[in-house]
Amino acid sequence: MEPVYLEEYRKKNASYTLIESGAKSAVSVGISQQFLQALVQNVPLNESMERLCAGLLELIEADSVFWMGSDDTCISTEKNRIALSPLLKKELLSRIKHLDGSFFTLESLVHLGVLPGRILQELKKTGVASFFVAPVVSEFEFQGLLLVIQSKKQDWTPQEVAWMESITLNVSASLRFQKEREEMQKALEREQVISRIITHMSQTFDEKRILKAAAKEVGQYLGADRCLMVQFDSHDDQLSVQSMEQFCQEAIPPVRLADLPRSMLYKNIHPTKEGEPDKSKAQQTPSTSDYSVNIIYRGIPLGAMVLHRCGEAPQWSIHEVDFLHTVATHLGAALFQSSLYYQEQKAKEDARNTLLRKNQYLASMTHELRTPLHSIITCSNMGIENMLGTLTEKQMEYMQLINQSGEHLLNMIDDLLDLAKIESGKLILTPRRINILHVIQETCAMMLPQFKKKQQHFYLCVDDKFPATIQADATRLKQVFLNLLSNAHKFTPEQACIEVSCGFNAEEMVVQVKDTGMGIPAEELEKIFEPFEQASNKTEFAQKKGTGLGLSIAKSITEMHGGRLDVQSALGKGSVFSVVLPYLEKDMF
Repeated sequence: MEPVYLEEYRKKNASYTLIESGAKSAVSVGISQQFLQALVQNVPLNESMERLCAGLLELIEADSVFWMGSDDTCISTEKNRIALSPLLKKELLSRIKHLDGSFFTLESLVHLGVLPGRILQELKKTGVASFFVAPVVSEFEFQGLLLVIQSKKQDWTPQEVAWMESITLNVSASLRFQKEREEMQKALEREQVISRIITHMSQTFDEKRILKAAAKEVGQYLGADRCLMVQFDSHDDQLSVQSMEQFCQEAIPPVRLADLPRSMLYKNIHPTKEGEPDKSKAQQTPSTSDYSVNIIYRGIPLGAMVLHRCGEAPQWSIHEVDFLHTVATHLGAALFQSSLYYQEQKAKEDARNTLLRKNQYLASMTHELRTPLHSIITCSNMGIENMLGTLTEKQMEYMQLINQSGEHLLNMIDDLLDLAKIESGKLILTPRRINILHVIQETCAMMLPQFKKKQQHFYLCVDDKFPATIQADATRLKQVFLNLLSNAHKFTPEQACIEVSCGFNAEEMVVQVKDTGMGIPAEELEKIFEPFEQASNKTEFAQKKGTGLGLSIAKSITEMHGGRLDVQSALGKGSVFSVVLPYLEKDMF
């Protein structure tokens, strides 16, 4: 069946024979364009070549047109059947593909001595009187032969030669275009596979999940029958299969780890540099059923990928080797990051266990210390109240010192115990509906004697909008306010002012403790909330040194109530500590 464009052309041109030469030139262009269009539309190459041969058959009015590809494919279109034996086709292909030239005739091949008498005789027996052959070469790579056969002896005209040369060049360009497009598609597919593998890596630190996902993606993409992920443990020099994906139904001999030498991580892959394959070695790799690639990170062997192909296994191409090494590089980084993550988790767990043991020890120690301290404080109180007899003035002074030191030491022990509970998560609030203003007033009343002793002026200011009651732990909030007032008293000079203000703002209640002391350096405002930390500026007003735990505990208790503890301070002007608590109509707890 003749091509559509020839049939339409003949219908539209009654004087076809008069302008045959010009028309056939147009047809030759159409043949090339249709071949390229077919490739662009993803028409299979064999079908595209069949259309091309049909067009050439009509263009040159030959008896047969053959396409003999370098992959031993053979496509023919015939008017008068001329059968070439497979052996003859193969011999023609092997003798002509190495010749340097764009086209050859039967006579030129005989003149060159390419076709011996035996082949000439066989050609004549099949009815070949003359032929025209054009090798198709794309980027110096032989693709195949276009062979035009006549059963009658004839000389090929220069115009026919020009048509064949033009079509051959266009076919070469079209095949080059197809090859480049296929390479781009394969490169895109490789990148998509690598991207999916990287996505799996970013979603987990589980080494087995990472290796399993990579084995599945790599095996499917490369068409392997099995892909194994072998991990190397440098601590005990052991290999272990972490993942195995099989993609065929056939039984594949199992891999015995004992058969894998420990040196496989260094010799099976032939890397020239980390993550860079030795391509010259890969090209020389014989057709085998397996291939392995090292998984290395910064020179540290972490494992290997082992791939198997059953039956007639093709060579591993350079692109496949590059792909495997790219995946191995990413796997090396992922396994290393996973190792760091689990090391960090183990370190955190060890730190938590150490902290727990420390807190348990502190709890036990403080309990043991509190019992004798209570006895000392009780006895000193009895002495001060003359319950043990009348004391001299000097004895009374010593007894008061013992009592004050005991109370101070007991407060320090209580702070240590609270800190241990907070760090271990065992400090539990007991919230209930309380009158927050009463809690503040009671705390202030406890501090009034100390304020009067230093002749400090104290003010309590309450906003009319300040809520009366909230849901909170009264004892723990009193501990917070008492700590802030004690610090204000300690670091504020005599006859200076201390003020507590209670306000309400946008569903938050704010209790501020203001003093006119020496203030805190700006660079230390964050540090003072850390355990055992204190401001570095020492003042003559601070008669006693604390443990540095009060503000840390106050901050934690405030945050446990869903609030925050803020501070503003300026050297020489004083400080403002703000306890900000959420106020909700419903309970916070």
